[in-house]
Amino acid sequence: MSRGGSRAVLGVDGCRAGWIGVHIAASGRVSWSLARRFDDLVERYEDVGLVFVDIPIGLPSDATRRECDSAARRFLGFPRSSSVFPVPCRQALGAKDPSRANCQVTGRKLSLQTLGILPRIAEVDAYLRARKGRRSIVRETHPEVCFRSLDPGRTLPAKSTPEGRGARIELLRRRGFDGAVLLQELGAACRRKDAGADDVLDACVAAVTGLWPLATLPARPPRDATGLRMEIVYPV
Repeated sequence: MSRGGSRAVLGVDGCRAGWIGVHIAASGRVSWSLARRFDDLVERYEDVGLVFVDIPIGLPSDATRRECDSAARRFLGFPRSSSVFPVPCRQALGAKDPSRANCQVTGRKLSLQTLGILPRIAEVDAYLRARKGRRSIVRETHPEVCFRSLDPGRTLPAKSTPEGRGARIELLRRRGFDGAVLLQELGAACRRKDAGADDVLDACVAAVTGLWPLATLPARPPRDATGLRMEIVYPV
């Protein structure tokens, strides 16, 4: 694909095999890879200037809700707003009973969706706390916010449907990125139990995000107790 700028970007999403990454080199060449661990995936690309990952990064330490999540739900509107899951408090990471720990701090139990991605949240958090120099490179994004920003006046069908997948592939194609070809390539190269079509599309739009000027929800993101930004980045 043709592109401007000189930095390589990496879009990352969790999948059944661990993590899937879609890499766009400065030349425009697109490649992909799977990794069991987040740090293994990120560190294999030495040229990357920005990494966009669909996972909560900055976490609250009290009952305060993240402003970026509330802003993202307003930005998406019904029914896509339901794709923004509640995040755990920091104390829930590593707790023997994460939902109970979250309830003690925030008064709220964790949803099944949040519990399902809790190990991945902890994995990215551990990476960024150990590698503070990477905090300006690894940024939180959300695929539905990114897709909506590429076509602001349209509410897309659910991505779990053929119509929804087709609409998102078309949005990527209109931005010079052939998501359909990548889906075919991945389908031939890896087993369905490794990564699904939704994972591929989410990693694709995360990578495409890095080809455009960036905005954040909220415009001035606060930081959590460890200094991590509580933000959602999207292309404009």
